[in-house]
Amino acid sequence: MKYSPEQVARALSPKRLGGLAYFNICADGETLLLNDLDIYVKRLVEQGHFSEIVTNCTITPMLEKILSWDKELVGQVEFKCSFHYLELKKRNLLKRFTENVNKIWDAGASACVEITPSDELIPYIDEVKDFSLKNFGAFPHITVARDDRTQGIEILSRLSKEEYYKTLRQAQACYCGRQLGDVFANPDSEFPTWPVSKCSIAHCYNAHAWLTWGLIPQSTNLSYADVRNRIRSDWREWLQPKLKEFFSTNLCDKNCELSDAEKLKFLIMNRLGLS
Repeated sequence: MKYSPEQVARALSPKRLGGLAYFNICADGETLLLNDLDIYVKRLVEQGHFSEIVTNCTITPMLEKILSWDKELVGQVEFKCSFHYLELKKRNLLKRFTENVNKIWDAGASACVEITPSDELIPYIDEVKDFSLKNFGAFPHITVARDDRTQGIEILSRLSKEEYYKTLRQAQACYCGRQLGDVFANPDSEFPTWPVSKCSIAHCYNAHAWLTWGLIPQSTNLSYADVRNRIRSDWREWLQPKLKEFFSTNLCDKNCELSDAEKLKFLIMNRLGLS
């Protein structure tokens, strides 16, 4: 990492951001293999922030470092556990994945299990459902694979869209930052804000998070907690109470919307490529 945990934490302080924030932490590879990941995350949650760590949940040493923290801090962390069922099965890692997911819940942190379906997985749908109910108390979340090679970023499947959704059912202005640049170099400067306004990309990869957090106000009544939580067969929940409460909030609760004139200004400037 270019910047120390202390520099990153200072650059992302509640004072600079205008309040507490949710951070999704994902590496180019397995996130739990990052050196000092636990320190970076701890410096954020010590300030009151909430963190979501994307992981394949097979790297136990770093996971145990994080889960050893004080219960108050652990309760502000959620692990988004990528459930690569066929790969885990092939490598005989299903038991480790399952043990680590349940270890997260037992330690007082939150975990959600998410699977990206492929055509190869279709014959195993019933097997995945049975395994998930037995080990996680609920079915996994499903995220749709997309083909970046296509202009419309189409669904990555040989099935038609109608067949795809039928099969898997078995199992306004956007405030997203257009270009923030390096937000860590000068932590005492004002945090940059430049909404993308009307996005030109055919598919929003993070719509499940950005829309439920309210980046397009009033676009949905669902919260991020609704998207991430599951009630298990034993009535326990995937999300811990403190984190669930924060995930139930909306950016509109603490932030003012732009006026129509301001929205038009950013729309024009973005289309002209101004910054």
